[in-house]
Amino acid sequence: MAAAAASACAHVPVAKQNTMIAENRTSSPPCSRNADSTPSRSARAVAGDAAYSERLKSLRSAPAAAVTPDSLRAAEATEENLRAAGGPPQSLAGNLLEFGYMCMKQGHYVQAVHVFDSSLALYRSRYKPRNREAHAVALLGSAQARVARGDWNGAARSFAEAIGMLRRLYPGEDNLDLADAIASYGNFHRLRGEYEAAEPMLREALAMFGRIDTCNSDPRHAACLEGLAAYERERGDPAAARAYALQALSVRRNISGGLPDRELAASMRALGAIVESTGDTAGALEQYTTACSMLRTLDGSEPGFDLAGALGDLGRLYAERGELRRALPVLDEATGLYRRLCGGAPHPEYANCILSAALCRGLLGGRSEAARQIDSAAAMYHRLYRRLGHLELAIAMDNVARAAERLGMEQRAEEAYEEVLGLLPRVARESGLFEGEARQLRFNRRIASTWNHLLNHLGRTRRPERLYNAALGFKEHVLAAVQWRNSVLAELDGKDPAAADLLRRYVAARRAFASVPPAAASADFGEWYREHEAQGAMIERMEDSLARFSSAFGTNRQRTTWRGVQRALRHGERMVEFLRLPYIAAASGDDSVVYCALVLAPGRKEPAFAGLCDERRLLGLLKVPVGDPRQESGSYIHDAERGEELYNQVWAPIDLLLHGADSIFLSVDGQLNRVAFGALRNPDGELLLGRYHLHYLYSSHDLVPPPRLASEVHRGPGTAAVFGDPRYDADSLELWRTRVGPVPPDSSGRGGAGREPQLELPREAGVGDSLPRLSASAQEVRDVAAILRRHAFRVDRSTDIEATEEAFERLRSPTVLHVATHGFFFSDPMCPRDELIARQSAGGASALRYAENPLLRSGLLFAGADRAWTLHAPAEGIADGIVTAYDVAHMNLSGTQLVVLSACETGLGDIMVGEGVFGLKRAFRAAGARAVMMSLWKVPDKQTAELMRLFYANWLDRGMTKPAALVAAQREMAGKYGDPYYWAAFVLVGE
Repeated sequence: MAAAAASACAHVPVAKQNTMIAENRTSSPPCSRNADSTPSRSARAVAGDAAYSERLKSLRSAPAAAVTPDSLRAAEATEENLRAAGGPPQSLAGNLLEFGYMCMKQGHYVQAVHVFDSSLALYRSRYKPRNREAHAVALLGSAQARVARGDWNGAARSFAEAIGMLRRLYPGEDNLDLADAIASYGNFHRLRGEYEAAEPMLREALAMFGRIDTCNSDPRHAACLEGLAAYERERGDPAAARAYALQALSVRRNISGGLPDRELAASMRALGAIVESTGDTAGALEQYTTACSMLRTLDGSEPGFDLAGALGDLGRLYAERGELRRALPVLDEATGLYRRLCGGAPHPEYANCILSAALCRGLLGGRSEAARQIDSAAAMYHRLYRRLGHLELAIAMDNVARAAERLGMEQRAEEAYEEVLGLLPRVARESGLFEGEARQLRFNRRIASTWNHLLNHLGRTRRPERLYNAALGFKEHVLAAVQWRNSVLAELDGKDPAAADLLRRYVAARRAFASVPPAAASADFGEWYREHEAQGAMIERMEDSLARFSSAFGTNRQRTTWRGVQRALRHGERMVEFLRLPYIAAASGDDSVVYCALVLAPGRKEPAFAGLCDERRLLGLLKVPVGDPRQESGSYIHDAERGEELYNQVWAPIDLLLHGADSIFLSVDGQLNRVAFGALRNPDGELLLGRYHLHYLYSSHDLVPPPRLASEVHRGPGTAAVFGDPRYDADSLELWRTRVGPVPPDSSGRGGAGREPQLELPREAGVGDSLPRLSASAQEVRDVAAILRRHAFRVDRSTDIEATEEAFERLRSPTVLHVATHGFFFSDPMCPRDELIARQSAGGASALRYAENPLLRSGLLFAGADRAWTLHAPAEGIADGIVTAYDVAHMNLSGTQLVVLSACETGLGDIMVGEGVFGLKRAFRAAGARAVMMSLWKVPDKQTAELMRLFYANWLDRGMTKPAALVAAQREMAGKYGDPYYWAAFVLVGE
């Protein structure tokens, strides 16, 4: 929470010169738009109100540098004189209000609280009704001062009361005080980790500031921007955070005129925290150092909260850079300031300073004092956050645990990690209730380090029960939220007009976003890309709105423990949960990535733990051999020697724990998603496929399914959609006829057949890499359709020119979806962003190959795809024939029991820690499909068609379960072909 509390209230109003408040005023109550409680008011009183209102506005927008110790002393003397003379309460209240804001500008937050409370007491006793502007401003000042000093009790009530008064004073109007109050309250929620409430308030305030002409010269606007910057940083989007912070810094510099200024220093601290979060410690150090120097100049001999916070930032950064002897005196100075300023009250940055100083002191040899300080920091965190039980407490206790680990305080670390384990799953679930997938994933990356520290500790200390529970709380929780949200929205589609309209617009926007762009030669690609990015931002906002629509239905992922999973297992079944652990040596700080497996069996007292290989070794075994075209994906080990080594590294330790098992459920993680486990052979040469029935799950949660919505439950006769053998080179005219039917007569009334649409014909053959037709897929879809019809499925078969993208996207939850076509997967190009954009400008497949979003880099190809695939612009009004995983993810497949992707590499995608494979597998799961069959490498046409016929015959003709039907088909293929290349690529996940 570096710079959090100070930046939260860095927008407090400001003072001009000491002469502004030195006069004794006896005019009537300040700033009122309503009638006074007295029967009548003189013209002089009204003029006095207007004059005071102007003085207050001037005070709130003046540069902070105008407030000096002399002006504070003069203001305090004025208040004492008024009190001693028994001055009119309205004049005293107004002077107290101005004095309170001057204290805030000097960072004297404790004094400001007392002054604002005195002002409020006068307003409450003297003026009715309680909707006066000055009263509201006093309430706002009191709340801001309490937050800045870390005292949150009562702040929420003051914020709510102030906003209510100001909304009544300015109904439907834009007002700087109202915008400031809304932004401040949003920031208050952010500091408490209440992000769902924080964001809409911050954005409402920003929109209001934007509609006011003078906002770019007002510190309150800068503070709102800083609040949004902090929000975006904490939710995991440093790019957006930096943009807001730089805008705020520009406003601050404009106000201060380049002179030293307290609020400018706070803005630098906020920017430093964002820069630090990107790993740029040098840039952060520059911002923190400048802020400290500026605040020392301003504070002189009376340092306050702002300097304490800046020193805390600087000292903590020194410590993280390993400069312990440089860090400790800075942290001790900050801690001393907080001790004097807070007394015995807790403060979040005070706790951070204590903890950082404890770690430095302990590493430098002062272990006993360090232990005392760690306990002190932990106690303060609990006083601040215990009632909330949110993310900030989880992160704070993670910091406590890591500090304790590094100092050898194992018991203290264990207690702190236990708290983290209790908090993080709740934080992850709640995030899915108000944010769309893109923002959730960014937030996921932000909290990933906290999860990784927890998993590393539990793995290193061999705590299999807690490790399993931690995995259940984190693994693919974003996917679970997206899947539930999509199923809820499908249910609401015909029932809630507002939700249905937003969903339709959202789906249309996603399709437009995923369309193949024109080549640079035929359009201004730079302009197209800017519009493309703006469209992506709009889609994210729509996702957030849809998340809030579905939040009333809760979430489909309840808190599950390993015991719940164990109870779902039957005799002879085992659950193997693979985990990717970032192994961090507590003492040395060295890190690497290792894999382990947790094995559940009915009746066992706890999960069994099996340590596996590290990731470097695994990637070495999966490395693509040069010159072998069948292994381009790096998923399949062809040569026997490396296959044996892969078995020893990822399965042999598990096999020792599977006594008496015949059916194994697998939930894989990380690079293990690329391993075809059924093709591994034990030392006796026996395939795992022949020894066990292997069932792939997304996670152990799938064994404990939640209650389903009505739309997820299949009722009535089965339906099937079967696609295959598309005409990739179909010309635009043919596709147009397929889409709209016969061309109608000329509408001019002159009769005749009319004219065909003027569409450019496809490119000439031989230009680029055209897509070959898959001859075996035509017979495959005929055979599959025949088997399905024999079992009373209503089958819609689309082939040749009818196998179009538009026909595919019109699907609405068929029971079975079978697609036999070309699939594609492009791995992460690992290029700088500017290079990615430049390479996308070629259009066509290049735009997909170099897309930043991994869901755009995998997909399926349909009729007419050849044109866009070979870098030509799609014909206007005709779909490009390329369906990406991004397109699939928000289709309505909530009633689909099985998807079969009979194509190349449909199981591949970018691998994101904790969220699995980002490709078609995830997309179909998010769309609602219960089970997906997909491939891990480039599959041969003829043998794939044969495998599919065997699978459907086993499933429907012989009555096997779907997983058993695939295993039986692969066993038969293995006996016929031997080489796993021909039969082992397909895995069935789900069910």
